[in-house]
Amino acid sequence: MREQWARRIAFLTGLLILLLAIIFSISQNPEGSSGTGTNLKQPPSTGDVEAVNLDPQRVEAGRQVYRQQACARCHSIAGEGNENSPLDGVGSRREADELQDWIIGADSLQGVLPDRAFNQKQAHKGIPADDLDALVIYMQSLHTGLPGTGVEQRPSTGNVEVADLDSQRVDAGRQIYHQQACERCHSIDGEGNESNPLDGVGGRREADELQDWITGADNLQGMIPERAFTLKQVNKELPADDLDTLVIYMQSLHPELHSASTQQSPSTGNVEAVDLDPQRVDVGRQIYHQQACERCHSIDGEGNENNPLDGVGGRREADELQDWITGADNLQGMIPERAFTLKQVNKELPADDLDTLVIYMQSLQPQDSGDKGAGGGGLK
Repeated sequence: MREQWARRIAFLTGLLILLLAIIFSISQNPEGSSGTGTNLKQPPSTGDVEAVNLDPQRVEAGRQVYRQQACARCHSIAGEGNENSPLDGVGSRREADELQDWIIGADSLQGVLPDRAFNQKQAHKGIPADDLDALVIYMQSLHTGLPGTGVEQRPSTGNVEVADLDSQRVDAGRQIYHQQACERCHSIDGEGNESNPLDGVGGRREADELQDWITGADNLQGMIPERAFTLKQVNKELPADDLDTLVIYMQSLHPELHSASTQQSPSTGNVEAVDLDPQRVDVGRQIYHQQACERCHSIDGEGNENNPLDGVGGRREADELQDWITGADNLQGMIPERAFTLKQVNKELPADDLDTLVIYMQSLQPQDSGDKGAGGGGLK
């Protein structure tokens, strides 16, 4: 009898311990928390926040405060730290006052943040006011239009005009880009590390700036992450001619030059709308879909929006359109190799089908062109 009671008591004691353990676990990790539960970017934001001009010295001071406070235990930036709560891009989602509230765990956030995260943030209320301001500035610098290891993601000097470039030097620069394994940190046309795309960088930076960003010039120390700055030092060992050639390739990555699409490369000027046979336009549209052109291009937002064709008929003559459709030899080195290769398949189109596809491209006129032919992009 005593043995039975002893077994029952032991069983009930074990059950009680298990129940208490479950209750404790739930209290420490409330529903909705993940990992550390301190993720600044996961709660709803107020919307898109414009990038602001920031003092590089204050940004660097804020970065030091971030490290002193050991924020990397709960958060990560550029993959460094606790990746459960990345802060990349947070400056584009929250205004300065919001950032400060989230840093210190303001009273308004009680119940919004997990209890443990909220309690941990209270320690930041003891940060000196100047340090807290600097930390907020550093968070503001983590903006999709600013941070990262890439040239393109820092404030630019303005719109840079298209330069006349030697296509052979452009192609040689592309080869150096791959030899240096630049795609480990950057991407072009979606190929490589998409955290730091270089598309369009030639339209934002002059040649001397591009060289500084490629080599990690001393004046950039503190403006880009230390790891990125260190990695760029290896490019200082490039032969001068190779460096110049790589800069030329970066210049070719201009919104008006670099793309697989016809409309994003230099045009001959404004092309007048022409009268087009609506039936041929419609047949051309069918060929466009048969060739699965929307995998690389879009029209009226339908398809791959990286390479829109809207209005291309107002920028290119018929012979140019045909060259871009088929990837003519004179375009080698002017468009990405993959795009050039993909376009070769269109050389197998029957002549009448190719002419009809060109007519459809001609129908894609700007909306204010008078809507001749198919009118308004040829899609109405």
